[in-house]
Amino acid sequence: MRICIFGIGALGGMIAAKLSMADADVWLYDIKPKIEALGKSGLRYIEEDGSSHQLSQLQLVVPETAVPYFDYVILAVKA
Repeated sequence: MRICIFGIGALGGMIAAKLSMADADVWLYDIKPKIEALGKSGLRYIEEDGSSHQLSQLQLVVPETAVPYFDYVILAVKA
């Protein structure tokens, strides 16, 4: 099952991190500068207890390119 998180802010990043840590097929979509930054530095998720997880093997959808088929799309955007 392929899942796309549309909007990688605080909420989208948390959902993406939790699903990725559960071995789901997660793809991230956002504006081009944010996708480029995620491609370079990855996504860091900090748990409530202070432990952190660095996710560097991210599947990114670059705007202006062909978008693959997704089973679910989670919208995590402002307004």
